[in-house]
Amino acid sequence: MNISTRLHLIFAAAALPIFLTGFTMEQGNEVWRLLWLGGGALILLAGYVTSRRLLKPVSQLSNAALALASGQRDVQIANPGTDELGQLARTFNQMVVALDSSTIQKELVHNILQSIADALFVLNRQARIQQVNQAATRILGYGENELLGQNMDFLIPDRALLASVFRDVYARGAVSNLETNFRTNKGEEIPVSLSCNILTDSKGEALGAVFLVQDISERKRDEERLHFLANFDVLTKLPNRTLFLERLTQALSRAPWTKRLVGICYLGLDRFKVINDTLGHQSGDFILQEVANRLKCCIRQGDTVARIGGDEFVVLLVDVARPEDLQRFSRKAMDAVAAPIPLDKGQEIYLTGSVGISLFPESGLEPDVLFKHADIAMQHAKVRGKNQIFFYNPELNARADERMAVENALRHALARQEFRVFYQPRVNLESRRIVGAEALVRWFQDGRMMPPMAFLPTAQEIGIMADLDLWVLREACRQTRSWRDQGLCAIRISVNLSHQLFNREDLIPQVNNILLETGLPSDCLELELTEEIVMRNVNHTIEALEHFRTRWIRLAIDDFGTGYSSFGHLKRLPIHTLKIDRSFVRDITTKQDDAAITSAIIAMAHTLKLKVTAEGVENAEQMEMLASQNCDEIQGYFISPPVPAEQFESLLQRERW
Repeated sequence: MNISTRLHLIFAAAALPIFLTGFTMEQGNEVWRLLWLGGGALILLAGYVTSRRLLKPVSQLSNAALALASGQRDVQIANPGTDELGQLARTFNQMVVALDSSTIQKELVHNILQSIADALFVLNRQARIQQVNQAATRILGYGENELLGQNMDFLIPDRALLASVFRDVYARGAVSNLETNFRTNKGEEIPVSLSCNILTDSKGEALGAVFLVQDISERKRDEERLHFLANFDVLTKLPNRTLFLERLTQALSRAPWTKRLVGICYLGLDRFKVINDTLGHQSGDFILQEVANRLKCCIRQGDTVARIGGDEFVVLLVDVARPEDLQRFSRKAMDAVAAPIPLDKGQEIYLTGSVGISLFPESGLEPDVLFKHADIAMQHAKVRGKNQIFFYNPELNARADERMAVENALRHALARQEFRVFYQPRVNLESRRIVGAEALVRWFQDGRMMPPMAFLPTAQEIGIMADLDLWVLREACRQTRSWRDQGLCAIRISVNLSHQLFNREDLIPQVNNILLETGLPSDCLELELTEEIVMRNVNHTIEALEHFRTRWIRLAIDDFGTGYSSFGHLKRLPIHTLKIDRSFVRDITTKQDDAAITSAIIAMAHTLKLKVTAEGVENAEQMEMLASQNCDEIQGYFISPPVPAEQFESLLQRERW
């Protein structure tokens, strides 16, 4: 029976005697009867009103309590009264607000923990996991249920370190940025940075600990990448100069105790720049990688092979018994480099290397000094003809200083107008008259003419040869046009193209612009290329030469017979002239083999409808022998050495040779 029914019964019981008294009154007392009956009715009405006033706030409280119990946090009792029930209603409203605030705070804390990118673990005093966030399950790959209740050593392989962490955190209250490894659900270990704080109650008693774990895998990979870039060559994966010198320093520190020698073999590839420019950088990179792999196969455990840059490698040999061992290793390395390197489409490339050797302690005591001296010895090996081994000796320093001075002076020679063009005549053997000239560059430093071989190889190495070629081409075309304007005989001027200029993308427009600028007819120009340049990339050569041929520019193969070309290749090329190398002409009158080779070259060239020029003619006997073999033109000191333009003009006045 609810409270409403009980209240109704109480007021009904109170009104019942009054109703009965009113109904039993005698006749004649109508006024009293009405008063008694009215009083009973008032008691019933008062009971109804009182129960309604009492029951409404109680019902509101009841309904609000049920709504709160069902999960609604926005429950409020409207307009509470001032009596005890109203006070109870206001207390209920305050309780709802406090409960709502507490729940929001708990959810906020939960959401914050779940949003943290680092893994979070709440542990009890026994180091068992009580709570984790989503980052922990994401980073480690475990489900939440797989982690809860586990001991922390389930995740940290280093148990000694874990014990140390708990010891420190309970002693000091916190541990920060400790690097260790965590085990994932796949059994892998990932590097992490671990911070730990003690967890206490309101009295300060330790309840456990909170671990915050940051995955530092990406940072470790970046550190390893930076370390690699700082110490290794990206292309070959070999140590670079920095790491090499570090290992050399370590080896030198041990050498006095081992009583053994330490040696450096500095290997530079010969003519690699030509190969790289001709075949392209992709093939060049492949060749460097192949050389690196071959050199690694030559060294012993404990030795180091490094790439210093470009086409240069250096090998550190430790625990060396005798200097001869360094020479033996160098020969082994050179043989490995010299083996053919296969390229695409069945092509093969052949390389050689020059090696310079420095030896501790004879060549120096410091790492930088030994390194420098090995480099100097290697450069000297290249100067002496390449594909050689040379030990450092003190005399090389003076030569290296001299070479450096030549390099520095060459870089400014063009701007200082120190170059001049000399002209060597070419004579037609049928008419015995000058029909052409070869333009040759000469360098005058401080008024002294430098021999061509004293500066041309260096100009190639420091990369100024293309600019020098263009200067010679422009000057030769200008001078030839001037001779034509003076009414001198119309000759054909020949200009050499280095591989640096021939492989430049702007070669064709540069030549066209020079002819336009100087006004020289294109059929008065002949461009000379060596066999090596032509045969490095035949397809590129054909494309460029075809353009020149359509412009009526003549084309010649210089130093024929010393390179890679054959008549089978030549028939594909749009060329006009072969120039027989002076090495065949020198002994043409004394050696039957050279005479036969020269005669065969002339005959086959004529079969291909090519003109033939013989270089290096030094006497009348050679000239007459070549004439008897039907050679078309000759060039050499018998006619004239290369001379300045003003002297060449006087040669043009001569009738016959």
